[in-house]
Order: sequence, then C-alpha cells, then structure tokens
Amino acid sequence: MRLFDGASKRLCSIPDSKIKVFVCGPTLYNKIHLGHARLFIFVDVLVRFLSTRGVPPLVVVNVTDVDPKAIKGNNLSFGSATNERFKNFLMQLKYLGLSDHFIFARTSNFTEEAKKIIKIMMKMKYAYPSNGNIYIDTSKIENYGYVSHFSKTELLDRRLDIEVFKKDQRDLLLWNTSDHYGLSYPDNELGQGTPWWHTQDTAVATSLFKGKYDIHIGSYDLRFPHHEALYAILKTLTNTNKPVRCWMHIGHLNLNGIKMSNSSGNAIYLDTILKEYHPNVFRLYMLSEHYKNSTNYKARDLRKYESLNQLLLKDITEKMLYNNNKRKDSILVSEFYKRIEDDLDIPKALNFMIDKLSEFEPATLRKLMYIFGLRY
Repeated sequence: MRLFDGASKRLCSIPDSKIKVFVCGPTLYNKIHLGHARLFIFVDVLVRFLSTRGVPPLVVVNVTDVDPKAIKGNNLSFGSATNERFKNFLMQLKYLGLSDHFIFARTSNFTEEAKKIIKIMMKMKYAYPSNGNIYIDTSKIENYGYVSHFSKTELLDRRLDIEVFKKDQRDLLLWNTSDHYGLSYPDNELGQGTPWWHTQDTAVATSLFKGKYDIHIGSYDLRFPHHEALYAILKTLTNTNKPVRCWMHIGHLNLNGIKMSNSSGNAIYLDTILKEYHPNVFRLYMLSEHYKNSTNYKARDLRKYESLNQLLLKDITEKMLYNNNKRKDSILVSEFYKRIEDDLDIPKALNFMIDKLSEFEPATLRKLMYIFGLRY
C-alpha cells in the first residue's frame, strides 16, 4: 500500500507487517463535531483495510486533556469534567461504528514522560529556559520546516508563543509556567507548570512507540506548528532524520466555507446528526470525498446518501439471501484493493463496489462492507 507523505510530498510504501499509527485526536473541552468524525472515519477505514491482511496495526489516538480550554468555564473539577467528556467521546465513536483496534491515550497520564523529554532536550542543548518557560531551540534543528514546507522567513512570519526573552521568535513552547488556569505539575528542575501541546503528544509517542512509527495522522492545519514541532522533538530524541515514515494529513470539513471547529463555534456535532441519520448515511457521505480534499458540509448533500443507504440495504439483503453465483471474484477483489492501496482512494473503491455489487460473492461483500465500516 502507498500513502501520500505530506512531508516529502511523495507516495511512501506502507509495509504489510504490523505497523504503528499515531492519530492526533481532539482536545477534551467540547463534543465531537463532524470534522473530528470525518477524520476518524478515514482512519477507521485504513485500519480496517490493513486488518484484513491478518496483521492489525497498532493505533494510538492522542486525546488532549491538559489545556486551558479543558479547564476554563467548568463548574466541575478538572478530573470530573474531562472524565465525563472522555466517556462521551468514546460513546459517540462507538455509535459511529469505530472498530476496536484503537488505543486512546489521555495526555494527563503522560506528564512525567513529558517532563523527562524536556529535561533530555535541555541536556542536549536543544531546549532552553526563558522567563520561567522552556522553549525548543529551532536553530539547532536541521531541516526545520520539513513537514510544513515553510522557509525560515515564512516560519518567522508565523510566530507563535510570543515572548521577548526568547532566543528566536520561531522557537516553540515546551513547558509553560506563565499561564495559570487551575492546573499545573510541580517539578524541582522545570518549575511549577504544564507540558505544552507539542510535548504532550511527543510524550505519548515516546512512551508507546519509543518515538518511531509508520504513520502520523492529523488534520491538514496541524502541519504547523504542531507536526513541525513533533518532528523536531522526535528527530532529536531518536537521532534519526525520519522518525515517522509517513505524515498523513486529512482535509478540512468546512461549514459555510470556514473550517469546522469548536474554538470558533462554527460546528455541527456528531450526536445531533446521529439522532437523525443512521451511521451508514454519514459514513457514505464522508467517504464520497478523498481524504486529502477539504469539503463543505451541506445538510442537503447528507440527505442524498440516505437514499443510497436504503438502496444498498435492499440490494445487499437480496444478494445475501438469494444469490447463488459461486463464480470466482478474485479479479474484482484485486481491482477493489488496487483502489484502496492507491493512497486510500476510498471514493473510487466505494463506487467500484457499488457498480459491481451483483458480481461479488456474499462472503466477499461482507468483507468489503467491513472495510468501509458499513453495517447491513
């Protein structure tokens, strides 16, 4: 199988052996919106497809619960609020039909590993303290900008973590003692603070994958600064230029032409949709577009797939009951697999299956339905 690597901008081969997949999950401060769900559907199809080869991948989903947005505005304690949201998060993914190949890692359980990473980075002179905070020294990172494809000038134009005492405004925050939002972790060397976003994800990756893995999956907008920072830290810790084989970036789901997000309030939530539509309907709608493409959500487009779902239900039920065609369908299966293996071209594979529905043997059809996560 080959997937498009967003860093090298080339197709990279994914081995048939057991692979490691890291998924940038949501921050636990609101419900799952349709953009989150779209990403998980694509990951789920990839995981299901790889599992049909008899070697299920090891998939870790990072769930951020150490964040100001997860704390502010809550009447509940940090633990109570995030525990409730985490349960709700898992429940909605279950209703969506997510397979059981996923490990969900909450970053609050990896704070000690995050501290360890920062101390190693400081000892190696790849990170430094400034005004109580700790930053990665991006001038030490060879090929910084590799994942996002930003030049040094472009990186400077996209300054983050503004701090007059930093060595360079391109340097990114690893440990934060400045923002006080009711949650911090004591440390004699680092001070009372919190591991920041990039460090949290790296802590999960180093704990569970030792910092080297095959596929990193996240939304397209995470290329910078998040994935760029992860690459820099993992590259330093593992002493290798390619700690991640393939950076897989999922296109945005837009609402009214603007990226769907909790922070902007421009969102439609998954539980609202699943109250009205069967999960198959939403899956069919999302799978109709290639994962790399951004698309604009329209309720009228979703309704079109309700009819397709009913048609498939009728046709598949009849085929399972009455079809006695035992003709070999290995050629059809091979053609189907070629489409999936070509950068996870789900729309082409789905259309091929629908067009050839009557020609597949029932057992094969069940297998293909499993790959798409469709339940009939």
